[in-house]
Amino acid sequence: MTHHHHQPLFPDRRSADNRHTEELRLPGTGISLGSIDLSVITDRLEAHNEENGLGYTLARFLTGTVTQLVELSPNSKVTPRTLMAVALEEESAQRDLSRERCEAEVAPILAAIGLTIGPVRSGWGFHGVGREFDSNTLSLHIEDATRFSAYLEALDPSSISPSQKRGLSALYLTLCRQITTEYNPASGDDRFLSLVSVADSMVHNYERVGIPTTRLANFLAAIRGRYLNAYIEVEKLQLDTPPEKGDGYRLLWHRDTTPERLQAEWNRVLDVLGALSANPNARQVYDIARHTAGTAVARSITEVSQWPSEAGETLMAHKPIFTSILQAVKLRMREF
Repeated sequence: MTHHHHQPLFPDRRSADNRHTEELRLPGTGISLGSIDLSVITDRLEAHNEENGLGYTLARFLTGTVTQLVELSPNSKVTPRTLMAVALEEESAQRDLSRERCEAEVAPILAAIGLTIGPVRSGWGFHGVGREFDSNTLSLHIEDATRFSAYLEALDPSSISPSQKRGLSALYLTLCRQITTEYNPASGDDRFLSLVSVADSMVHNYERVGIPTTRLANFLAAIRGRYLNAYIEVEKLQLDTPPEKGDGYRLLWHRDTTPERLQAEWNRVLDVLGALSANPNARQVYDIARHTAGTAVARSITEVSQWPSEAGETLMAHKPIFTSILQAVKLRMREF
């Protein structure tokens, strides 16, 4: 397990405070807003999520089940399924306590700077053992755009610490990830709307203290241009950079796939190009994605055509099918 060394949430910034007498301070305290170190909070959440991740949870669950099985009397009518359900209940209760402790530790300061913590899908869970158990990790979200903007504005580039930058960068990566995997813009997700409302301030103030925000700026342009979903697909397909020599399998699915998957993957590319080409606001992104896709399909056609007869029976059987699929893709791309 990763060990996280605790550090002060508010580092000693007295010399900076003396230079900036007009600094905003948290109500009822002598703490300057710009001295808050988010890395303490992001480290705490990371530790919580690691302790409650699949590996540790499964180990505790299995240990609890095995321990109870060993302690059963030979004449017991308790079934292993019941023991598993009990172990899962205990694990769930411990998990709830861990989450409550974590929230209690970080919630007050987060509220002061407009952030909150909440669950996000982790992609795994236990099912069919008497209780459904879906694992949710804890993550930061923007709750009050005005307060969060005030916090960002209070950051001083001349005195910001490396750990403060690390915390801000961790938050930035978390929010970008949630745009692509967690938030649902179509449903009017409040968390998404809060992020959008503060995105300009984030881009400006992060750049002001030396933290790049290219990805968030691209998301913001896609949101305003109404092509966010297509842009997220561009990222997932890595259509933003043409494949280079030795670039592995990115967009070169013919190297290790079936005809069905090759067709499905290139259909995704064609769908994205179609969506982008229909939106004048997405012209720059479309040009890059179209060039990348064109480079990849041309390279794929060349590679397939050069497969030697000794490459194997399967490849030789796939060669005309792959060639047909790729040529059809190349023809379709001329429509955009």
